[in-house]
Amino acid sequence: DANEEDKYVPLPASTNTFMHTEPVHSLPFLVSIAVAALSVFSMGLVLYNSVGHGVWLDVPAGVGGDVRCAQYCGILVGLIMEDEIPQGLNLLRFVSKESFRESYPDQSYSRFVLSSHVRLLLGYLFLTNLFVTVVQADSVIAIFFDIMALEFAQRLDDVVFRLSRKFILGRRMLAAASKKYKVMTIKAKAIIDEASTREDTERYLMYHGLVTVKHERERKSLFHRKTGIEPWIRDDFFKGVWLANLFALIIGVTIIAQRQNYGHYRCNSVSVAFGDSVWRKALIRNHTDPEGGTFEQTLVYSYFNGVYVSNGTYNGYPRYTEQNKIDGSAFHDTIPAEIVYCKEEERWVFTHQDIVKSNRDIAKSECAWLFRSAKTREYNLVDVPSDSWSGWTGVVLKAVDFSILCNMAERETSCNYHGSVSKDGLCECYDGYNGIHCEFEKPCTYMGEDYAVDGIDTPGIEYEWSVGADGKRLMNYMRPVYHWIPTWNICHWISSLLTPDEEQKSSEYLCTVSITYSGSRWFVSLGYLSEENNGYLTGFDVEYHAFWRDLFGGRTFFISDPVTGGSPIGVDFYKIIARGNEYGPFGLLEPERRVVGEGFFHCLDGETKNPTPLPTPAP
Repeated sequence: DANEEDKYVPLPASTNTFMHTEPVHSLPFLVSIAVAALSVFSMGLVLYNSVGHGVWLDVPAGVGGDVRCAQYCGILVGLIMEDEIPQGLNLLRFVSKESFRESYPDQSYSRFVLSSHVRLLLGYLFLTNLFVTVVQADSVIAIFFDIMALEFAQRLDDVVFRLSRKFILGRRMLAAASKKYKVMTIKAKAIIDEASTREDTERYLMYHGLVTVKHERERKSLFHRKTGIEPWIRDDFFKGVWLANLFALIIGVTIIAQRQNYGHYRCNSVSVAFGDSVWRKALIRNHTDPEGGTFEQTLVYSYFNGVYVSNGTYNGYPRYTEQNKIDGSAFHDTIPAEIVYCKEEERWVFTHQDIVKSNRDIAKSECAWLFRSAKTREYNLVDVPSDSWSGWTGVVLKAVDFSILCNMAERETSCNYHGSVSKDGLCECYDGYNGIHCEFEKPCTYMGEDYAVDGIDTPGIEYEWSVGADGKRLMNYMRPVYHWIPTWNICHWISSLLTPDEEQKSSEYLCTVSITYSGSRWFVSLGYLSEENNGYLTGFDVEYHAFWRDLFGGRTFFISDPVTGGSPIGVDFYKIIARGNEYGPFGLLEPERRVVGEGFFHCLDGETKNPTPLPTPAP
């Protein structure tokens, strides 16, 4: 005959056992309910905090190889540590309604089923939080710390049970925790009666809440051979559940990893603003003649302001490429600037292959940077602190004015309620608005400047929003381009303000005064209309870029304050009356108005050409 203890299944040493073994009105039962509720609430609160703030999963833009390896290790470690699911299934497997009533005739079997399902609920809450924790992590140590924290929240019932045994929670809890809780298993009893050795019975007996399963050569159990009855949960089912959980977690992490690699969680379009930093003697390399050396040119970094889009990867990090200033599309002929991650220096850097810091060979470890961030391993460019960047202006200039903003929109508020969010996550502006986030009203079609006669402002020159070769109103840096065709004598006066090369060029074309945004300032410059360009402004029909067109170099004679608005209305301007190293980077400047903030231009009505405070809609 089998021993008496082999006729019973020991119940797990946790407060969950009190849920179906102690009377409903007892303190242990109430404690078991409170502990189970606290565990479920804690796990649910963690899950809500992770996914309940409007950003699904809040997955980082990308992670390094070490974190990716830790993610898969964390899945395996967490699944090994999780034991609520096996315990819940095992209890349901080995304890029938009849056997439970045999052991606890005064208690409800439904409470036993409830407690087992509470275990299953806690187990799957743990696995769900495990998955979310792993895919949201961006460091190795965070993964394992968070797994240990989740395991503690799941095992509160075990912790409280141990505290009860140490007389910390009072006499009644000590008395309940000191009992030996066990349930007679009818199937185990049948095996004991039929089996000849104890070894055969161990297949269906539980020890400390877990079933001891012997590896056997035959698939069918001794119980099935002796009684013809099959357990409702087979051994294969336990293996299948564990493997299914493992495969589900691994597949989920792999899918998230692939989406990270394809850029689904990072900002794929950013707006870059370099402030007002100027490098007077930037060294420019002629990419068409690598042996031709370099030449000097004033580099106004704000020329490179504008849209940069994610374009593949570099050193395992996303590469951001400068876009066309006219329409935001990719350059075809112009070589764009880039923002990439330099692993040798552990910094994000702004670079251009044709702009170098020295005529000497630049060491590769410097990544040929022109602007660079502080040392960081941050994968997401927009999360790199803007105040950590430094720039090169002949020397390293720290604490430069620099910002990177994401262009992606989540809802209409991101479009300032002036547009809707498109399928690709960018703003589509309503009529009357433009800009990355529809932040600008559509500018005036006609614009005038004032000059004073006896102290009275009098209407002056009239500028028109230019039309490009495609028949559309011309934009650059998402701002309008205006032009005015002066008389011959005024054109001659303007030419006298230019450098000799530009003065010679002005005699070959029909000169035009253009007002153009250059990334941070408005420039009033001499432009040209040519027959080859069908009478349209030269340079604005292909791939306009203020730096490569050398807009400031010799043609600009008025310049504005640094501004971020969408038009030159209300902006103060200055006349460039002299250039040279003894003056500021934009030369010797004379204000065009005596009162700061008075502005220089105003909108004109499209028909009467009278001043109007409102923009005139463009046709």
